[in-house]
Parts: sequence; structure tokens; C-alpha cells
Amino acid sequence: MRRKFSGGKKLSKATIYLFLPASVLPFIIDKKNNGMKEQRFKQNYFGASGFILVHHKIFSFYSSYYGITILLNKKSIIMKNPKIQLSFAKLTDNDLLQKAIYIVTSITISPAFANPIPTLQEVQAAIDIYSAKLNAAEGLGRVNVADKNLARTNLEQLLYKLGLWVMVVADGVEAVLVSSGYTIAKEPQPRKLAKPGDVTLTYGNTAGTLISSIYKGNGSSFIHEITDVLPTDETKWTGYPASTSQFTFTNLVPGKQYWVRVAAVGNRKQIAYSNIATQFAAL
Repeated sequence: MRRKFSGGKKLSKATIYLFLPASVLPFIIDKKNNGMKEQRFKQNYFGASGFILVHHKIFSFYSSYYGITILLNKKSIIMKNPKIQLSFAKLTDNDLLQKAIYIVTSITISPAFANPIPTLQEVQAAIDIYSAKLNAAEGLGRVNVADKNLARTNLEQLLYKLGLWVMVVADGVEAVLVSSGYTIAKEPQPRKLAKPGDVTLTYGNTAGTLISSIYKGNGSSFIHEITDVLPTDETKWTGYPASTSQFTFTNLVPGKQYWVRVAAVGNRKQIAYSNIATQFAAL
């Protein structure tokens, strides 16, 4: 995953980045003897924001010290904790102003957040400037609108950096995140899984077998379930997970009647059941 920062540079996919208070910077320098490199990263990517970047070679040491869990693969770096919304692009100008004020007020009164980075004084100063520019822009005028847009950008950047710090401090505790005044980011909801429809049952090539097949639809895997009693709400089905929409039941009693249903399983473990079908096992 490539992300562009305020310094205008990009981090490669091979780089692990952690947003942590600059107070830990001397600790990293002492342990790794690469202070110039880390200091340069700090200046290039975060300026005076108080956050530092940590390269993947010292990740294991860093993460074990701070207890931060990050999942790394070739394509992405994902913090597996509740997150807050860090984009304010969809907010109107007035809504952004009210949201920023609410965030500063919330962090000020919350006991969970001491010595925020950036400081609340920096954020409040940006709010004051943005508020003044917003009022001036009400009379329109290209210069006034441009000044307001620049002030908005600066405020959004500070709120973004402050939000990163909030997530580090909260360490995945949702109640702490809520107390910051930021909006909790919604988890992606599983898409509705289409009902597989009717099961097709056919005889197998050998005695005591039965083949079930179902329309694949948008299921990523399937569970083929069978019972030898007339199904009710209390029926205990015997299930066989399968990666395909077709499955062969074996070791059945030849000529005995069976009932079959198939569960389609989605990527997020959502389940949709087919209708129930019945057939006699092959003789």
C-alpha cells in the first residue's frame, strides 16, 4: 500500500510505518545507531508533527516494546483495531468547523489523552484561523475563498495527525476512541448473499452414494448437509464443508431416503441456505 504524506514522498510497499510520539525517537537512535536516517524521515514526512517513521528492519523490536499489532503482507499493512474516520472531505465547511471544535473539547476533558501530538494549542490556532477565513469567504471573492480553502486544508492535516496519535493512545479500546470526539469508522458490512435456490440430487456411480449440486451464485465455499429423517426445526444435520457447489455423499444406506440442503458461505462468513431436496441413495 502506498501512501503519500505531507512531504510529498511515497513509502514503498516494503516499508512498515508506525505513527508514534517523537518522544521515543532518542530511544530508537540509541538502540539502532541510525539517528540521522530516522531524523530525516521525521522531517521529510512529518515535519514538526511529532510522529516518526520506523523501517521494517527494526519493526520487531519496536512492536514488542510498544505492544502494537500490525499485519504485514506483500500488499498491505493493516492495524487490526477499531479505527476512527480521518477524512473530513465530505463535511461542509461549517460542519468541519463544528467537528474540529468538538474534537478539541472532547480531548481536553478526556483523561485518556495527555500531551496530544500535535498540541491542542496548534489545532485550536488552526481552528481560529479557519473560522476567520470562513467568515471572510461568505462575501465570496476569489482571494477570500482561496484563503479559506488553504486554512481548511491546514486544519484537516492537523486533525489527521491528531487522529493518528489518538489511535495509538487508544490502543484499540473503542470507548477511548469515542471519547476523543472523532467518528468511529464503520466496519465493512457483508454483502447480502444470494439464496442458492434448489438442490439437484442425482445417483452416484456406486451404491450408497448421492450427488448434490447447487447454483454457485456468490458463495465462496459451501456446506453440504444431509439427514435421514424428515427435517424439522430441531433436525441435526450432518455437514460436509466443500470448496465447490457439487459434492458426493458416500457410505449411505443403498435405497434409503435422504434429505439434503446446501449452505452457501460468503467471504465474510455470511450464510444462505438452499431449499431442501430429497432422494434415495443409489442401489
